[in-house]
Amino acid sequence: MTIQIFEYPAVFYYEKHPLIIDSFSVQVCFPDFRQEGFVSSVSGRNRVDALACAQELLETMVEHFIHDKKTIPDASEMEKVNLDRGINICEASPFRIEIENIIYEK
Repeated sequence: MTIQIFEYPAVFYYEKHPLIIDSFSVQVCFPDFRQEGFVSSVSGRNRVDALACAQELLETMVEHFIHDKKTIPDASEMEKVNLDRGINICEASPFRIEIENIIYEK
């Protein structure tokens, strides 16, 4: 059995919580799937939580494309990832942005 590896850049946006002092959340977005019109972002209470949610989301998106027999989008190179989310979750801009490849093995 052949293992397929799907690796996509994910953008992590760290945002201060608007109501709780010294609190933040992390939103993760997959720009390559957003370009395909797919809801491609999740958030978590911290980086570990957000990463777990992002890995689950990547698996769900890939499986959806496979199930519907659609072409899975190509992964962007890290240098070419679009950092614009297209939406603002809270009023303040993120205080930190990171990009990391996330892998789903099938």
